[in-house]
Amino acid sequence: MKKIVAIVLAVSSLFFLTVSNALAEWSAGVSVSSGVYEASGTETQEGDNEKSTATEHAQFTYPSIFLEYNLGLVSLGLDVIPGSVTTEESSRTDSGVGDNGLTTGNDTNVTNKASVRLSRHVSLYALVPITDIGTFARVQIIKVDVETKEVLVTG
Repeated sequence: MKKIVAIVLAVSSLFFLTVSNALAEWSAGVSVSSGVYEASGTETQEGDNEKSTATEHAQFTYPSIFLEYNLGLVSLGLDVIPGSVTTEESSRTDSGVGDNGLTTGNDTNVTNKASVRLSRHVSLYALVPITDIGTFARVQIIKVDVETKEVLVTG
């Protein structure tokens, strides 16, 4: 019985050493990123020379799942953000809509709302070490779906 256990342990150890050696170039894991993002825009109403400009900031923290393969001097990776990230809703109230801004007693206040949803975020990247202390350069291609959600009472 002791010989059978010894043989099973020896074969199992050999199998795990072979698998770990074959997978030594691969790494996978979960990361968490956080950042502050900025977006700006300009709007010119039809028939109006006045431009409205706005800049918004948002902070997001999101998880991602990555898989990397080490080629020696370069590592190639795939990073996926599961789920989606949605910005806070931004709104603007306009008054005098339909009356060209004239006070006629029929002035109406309307509120336009907008937000953005980012989903299906996938990036393919390459890591190149710059020094021996862990500093590296990262070059990546990112694909993400951007969906705007708007409620525009003014059209």
